[in-house]
Amino acid sequence: MPGVYNVTLIVTRGSCSDTTQQTVSVFSNPTTSFISPDTVCAGDSVHFTNTSAFANTFNWNFGDKTPFSSEQNPIHKYDKPKKYSIILTVATGKCIQTVKKKIVVLAEPIADFQLRTTSPCVGVALDLQNRSEEHTSELQSRFGISYAV
Repeated sequence: MPGVYNVTLIVTRGSCSDTTQQTVSVFSNPTTSFISPDTVCAGDSVHFTNTSAFANTFNWNFGDKTPFSSEQNPIHKYDKPKKYSIILTVATGKCIQTVKKKIVVLAEPIADFQLRTTSPCVGVALDLQNRSEEHTSELQSRFGISYAV
């Protein structure tokens, strides 16, 4: 049980005795966990939310060879697309726990399309070709109209 305790040692030899006492602090084992997105875009700021309990020191390894962070809820930016392992180590006194979680950093998509119909009439469908890098299956015009490609 966590708390502060007095430990007493009594030594006897025949009718002689001696007593000594020391104070010991017993800490709770920390539980380690955090919340972060599973997937982000390269260059975006990632907010890490520490949900650990009974911890008073924090050590974040973001898996990208940048310096560690000792903030409780850090913000980190990944520059390169890749899968990274984040390791959070927390401690209370000498009680240490670690948790590991993965994050996927995606390349930023580059939007590009060709409008094959340059002067459409009302009621005539636009003819679009998606030429975007890392493209999705949908284009959205600045007028808020979506077109499947």
